[in-house]
Amino acid sequence: AEVEECGLVRITGVKACDASLVGGLIKAGEDAHQKDYRAIVRTSTDFTQAELEQRLTAAAPVTLEQLTPMRVLHRRTLAVRPRTIHAMKPTRIGLRFFTLDLTTQAGTYVKEFVHGDFGRTTPSVGTLLGCEADILQLDVLG
Repeated sequence: AEVEECGLVRITGVKACDASLVGGLIKAGEDAHQKDYRAIVRTSTDFTQAELEQRLTAAAPVTLEQLTPMRVLHRRTLAVRPRTIHAMKPTRIGLRFFTLDLTTQAGTYVKEFVHGDFGRTTPSVGTLLGCEADILQLDVLG
């Protein structure tokens, strides 16, 4: 009502709604949204570019089962969250190092997807490659 008093703005069609409905709509939008990342990954085994592509690029899309990560367990509910990795593009940058471009479902714990979080995220980059994998850097691209 106060906004309309100045005469410059007119508001119509506003209705009260339940907060749980709004929260559900926001959550549904987040789940459908995709995010792009670039990670620098170190592995315990060396791979050729062709091997990385065969084991990672060809595996996508892949559905993950992510148990709430150890690093956020103090502030997030313990739950298993299914998340999708839509695309993976590895680029070998050195002995046991590669960049990994990812397109993921919003809400995916990317660090845990790389290292597996003590088996709490399956599959992980490490299990897909059959070795230990660790993330050194993670950048959000979009």
